[in-house]
Amino acid sequence: MPAIECRNLSKYYGDVRGIEDVSFAVQNGEVFGFLGPNGAGKTTAIRTLLGFLSPTSGGATLLGNDAADPVESRRARERTGYLPGDPGLDRDRTAKAFLDHQAALRGASSREDLVDRFGLDESRRIADLSRGNRQKVALVAAFMHDPDLLLLDE
Repeated sequence: MPAIECRNLSKYYGDVRGIEDVSFAVQNGEVFGFLGPNGAGKTTAIRTLLGFLSPTSGGATLLGNDAADPVESRRARERTGYLPGDPGLDRDRTAKAFLDHQAALRGASSREDLVDRFGLDESRRIADLSRGNRQKVALVAAFMHDPDLLLLDE
């Protein structure tokens, strides 16, 4: 069973094409990348795989779960680390408060090791961190529950 499988996946926003007739499979252990210019549909494909968007046609599975089924897509998201292109972190919170919240939702078996590896100062407010350090906070959040699959958007 592939970790990710898309079968003729399409997503339209009204008359505007997000993605059209996308088919591919990614096996467990493989590294796979989407390449394309802005607006090519990379984020739309990822958000559809995660069940955040409903496909217009076709289908997809993530870790064997139907991406269009709310219960199954939630099950897949629990086993997936996701780093959006713009993580949208709450800038008024400290990195520690944000990671505490994420840990309560998803677990944090690797948190301390990741914080140490990245040299992250959890006591600082997210607003006071550089863009690179905000990205580190988001990476720790994506990795700290030891996901079976990672989806990194830009």
